[in-house]
Amino acid sequence: MGKKAGLVPVVLLCLFFSACKKPTDGLSLNIAPQLFEYTVALQFYNAADLAHTPTGVNIRLSGKDAGSMYEISGNKKLTVVDGFISLGLLADRNPDPGNPIQFTVEVTATGCLPVTVPVTILNGQLVQFIPVELVNPSAPPAGVSVKRASISLAGNALPEATTLITPSTQGKQESAILNLPAGLKFKDEAGNTLSGSTLSLTLVHFDARTAAALDAFPGGQRSTNLLRDAQNNTSSAFFQTAGFVYLLATLDGKNVATFTNSAVVTMGVNNQQWNPAAGRNFADGDSIGVFRFTQGTAIWNIAAATKISTSNAKLIAQFNINRTGAHTLARSGNVCNATSIRFNTGIAGTEVFRMDVFAGNDQFTPVYSRQVQVADQESLPLANLPAGNVTVKVYPSGLDNPVYNFMKHGQAIGVWTGNACSGSGSVTIDPQNKEPLYFDIEGYCSNKKTYIRPTFYVLYALPHTNQFQMLGLVRDGRFSTQNLDVNTTYDFKVIWGGNRSTLVTGKLADRPGNQVTVIVPKSEEASFCN
Repeated sequence: MGKKAGLVPVVLLCLFFSACKKPTDGLSLNIAPQLFEYTVALQFYNAADLAHTPTGVNIRLSGKDAGSMYEISGNKKLTVVDGFISLGLLADRNPDPGNPIQFTVEVTATGCLPVTVPVTILNGQLVQFIPVELVNPSAPPAGVSVKRASISLAGNALPEATTLITPSTQGKQESAILNLPAGLKFKDEAGNTLSGSTLSLTLVHFDARTAAALDAFPGGQRSTNLLRDAQNNTSSAFFQTAGFVYLLATLDGKNVATFTNSAVVTMGVNNQQWNPAAGRNFADGDSIGVFRFTQGTAIWNIAAATKISTSNAKLIAQFNINRTGAHTLARSGNVCNATSIRFNTGIAGTEVFRMDVFAGNDQFTPVYSRQVQVADQESLPLANLPAGNVTVKVYPSGLDNPVYNFMKHGQAIGVWTGNACSGSGSVTIDPQNKEPLYFDIEGYCSNKKTYIRPTFYVLYALPHTNQFQMLGLVRDGRFSTQNLDVNTTYDFKVIWGGNRSTLVTGKLADRPGNQVTVIVPKSEEASFCN
């Protein structure tokens, strides 16, 4: 059993649902009292196969505040179940103004590229939903192409110049080319030259046209407070990416980190991608930066600058690399490290929305795209939004606007344009003409005759799809939402303490004033109510 924060046990509670308006039937959860004021929920998914969560998902926290994070049940052992985990911050480490909580989440999964997600928790940023896309090179999503090669070495070196080209598959309009020079040798992370006979290479190209490709951007968002220059100075920035590549290499099964000489990468550039420096789309002759991502620390290094040119009527850019990992072509811009956007929802209680933030005049690729849970008149703290004018668009967070696709369905229900760094941003949500559903929940453990007001995250999906996404955070037993439709059947699910609690399929019944009591089976009470 992992270490616990405090002495509160994990219990399987029977729930008493009292819906002020319309109740839901037949739900049972693993829940416990609220331990944490600040929480972060992470959901890991495979964009190429949304109905099946990647297997073998494991996470490791690192960074200055990693030791203050627990699983939301109070368990120090962090176990991802069904691609989901929720974390809580110890109350004595709550962030102060100007002193945010910061840590990184290192993610591995069977057959998938490794991922590192930096997390910042600002003062007042009580709830965060972070979707994390995992890419399996053997079955990539749309907008991602892969080229593999196995090469026999001579004297631990590449016997001849070698070229890898990612294919134009699934409608991709851009590709990547890797040119390795003859005589190239390979080193591990410690700088030791590796010996071996078989070099295995995997080149993965992510274009800048599809959501599935862009959502896999290293670090999870196209902004960072960990940009490092050649003098080792660290700053903050946002990226307008023109695509990125990920190179994996092993020599007789040993991981390759660096090369003895440079290799050359040629990448296609999307001519519909916004260039914030020029105030228009990328074009021939534009300068563009090359940035390298470091797994584990989430640090972006400024690697070089290059020029965009034209080849065969398409835009391309070339740059040198001397190590494996992720590299992106991008323009970068300044950010404000901490600001806020005020939400005028006109709704009693909190609600979950989808929010996109676009830099300048770009209306295609959001720099920030997340679900947010806010109350009326709440100022939502946000980190690393672009300096200067931005456009904020807010959408309903229904199942037709999933976390794994920033291409939104329907019209925005709230739009604001202005300088986000001013702290005066305010978005007003149009009325949805839908009556919110209000839940008032008590947990009861019969063997202790104890009632508890639970705090937990709820996932939901249409029946038999297994494509769960966040419904929201139930805090102290209370929750309201306009994102559920009356007389529609849903599957609900909670992950708690490293265990799965699948809520039985429930239909939201249009029966005002009804109350529903759910009794936990005796066999489950014996296991959890002790």
